[in-house]
Amino acid sequence: MKHCIKILLKSPRLLAALWGLFVEAGLMMGFDATLALFLQRTFGWNSTAAGILFLAIFLPGFISPLVGWLADKYGAKWPSFFGFCLTLPLLVCFRFVTENTIQHKILLGFLLAFFGIALAFANVPLMAEITYVIEAKAAEEPGIFGEKGVYGLGYGLFTMAFALGGTIGPLWAGYVVDSAGWGTMTWSFSIWAASGALPICIWLGGRAERPGGAFTGEHRDTTTNQTLPVT
Repeated sequence: MKHCIKILLKSPRLLAALWGLFVEAGLMMGFDATLALFLQRTFGWNSTAAGILFLAIFLPGFISPLVGWLADKYGAKWPSFFGFCLTLPLLVCFRFVTENTIQHKILLGFLLAFFGIALAFANVPLMAEITYVIEAKAAEEPGIFGEKGVYGLGYGLFTMAFALGGTIGPLWAGYVVDSAGWGTMTWSFSIWAASGALPICIWLGGRAERPGGAFTGEHRDTTTNQTLPVT
């Protein structure tokens, strides 16, 4: 297992995906941890009203199959990069929700809906990228991961990165909100989101970078080292 972990962690693509998942989990969990309190303080809403507003974040998650299809077709890099880039201005704009008025409530609803879309685009391709990296490594060096493969190990690393982000995000959000306020928390989260976008843009793989014809209707003849169509 140690040998397989070392192989996976030497891949910049995998490390970029894991970092992106860490950032995305921190943003999502940290935001969720402080949103209900913000709603109570700003609008005087009870738990039921706040819970209903959370639908604005999670209902856009139904576009996840479309995002996954885009990742399969075009690679994980650009859908995920788009999601992180969309997250940046949204997080900054949350600071403009300050008053208990219908206009600010509508603004918050729109921001949350687009935030949910951004999270779907950021998260789904990163999960798919883990599979793409494993397939690319296995195609480059057949048998490198043994007979059973390392998909379980790959998704274990995904869960670890997500859990780490889910631990740090709420702590960060709670501390900043208590010490500096909601507005400071949201723009500080936008900086964190930017730290996830940069490695994704640089190192995350595209469809053409998955060796061995993965998902392209091709396979590699290891004898002649040629890529041949599947018949």
